Amino acid sequence: MELLTNHDVFWVFPIEEALKQEVRQLSRDLHLNKDALDTAAQRKHLVHALNAIIDAGFEFYYDKPTSDDDRLSPMVRRTVNSIIKTVRGAIHLVVQRVFKNIPRNDLKLLAYYLDSMILTSAEREGQTYLAFPLEMSIREDLYKVMEKVNGSDSMHHYGEDLAAVLNDIIASSTHYYYHFPTEFVALGGFVKKAADVGIDSTVKGVQRIVRRILKDIDHDDVALMFGNLEYLVLTMDVPHKVCVAEYPVHKSGETVPATP
Repeated sequence: MELLTNHDVFWVFPIEEALKQEVRQLSRDLHLNKDALDTAAQRKHLVHALNAIIDAGFEFYYDKPTSDDDRLSPMVRRTVNSIIKTVRGAIHLVVQRVFKNIPRNDLKLLAYYLDSMILTSAEREGQTYLAFPLEMSIREDLYKVMEKVNGSDSMHHYGEDLAAVLNDIIASSTHYYYHFPTEFVALGGFVKKAADVGIDSTVKGVQRIVRRILKDIDHDDVALMFGNLEYLVLTMDVPHKVCVAEYPVHKSGETVPATP
């Protein structure tokens, strides 16, 4: 529980080192104004990185847990698989729509933003994560649910509170992954509306998954999740601002000079 009481706390999932380097290189190139005449190629690099990050998130939160220990019934598994397929496809479609013709300056801001979200933890053997800050109110609610989980033997004592805090985390992730970064880029009206619809459908799909899974798991499953909270939450002293559209000059785990 002490993970939730530190000053800087982030909700995370792991990504590959190569993906971190790809994003960092693109961010650096844009910062140094390299390949200024080949913006189309740089758009493709960012779209590739975003799609890889999306797939890494699904792999961490869904694919791997269900392959390691699938507690869901076959009927629920088929339902959730169908929703997951739809949600993943909707997110990839939003990425394609948003970045198809994005201006270079906006591309630069988004590359900086994504770069700022990638953290490397020296305390976790150099593992790299995509992260966003976990608000104090969510941390407090999560802490209260954990106390209820530890003090009871049935989901009846905390099921609604657990669903509520998970929905808050979903809403916060949607803010940092989509709504906030699209505020500082110039998206056309039609593109923005289409992307908003896609994201709204995605959020509803994820909330459906959460509700359905919570009906099919028991207290032991929830206790196991909170017992592994360190895989979901990271606390570390970050040498740069996180989730900002500014080039992160100093980054932990940096192996290549940030400037010439």
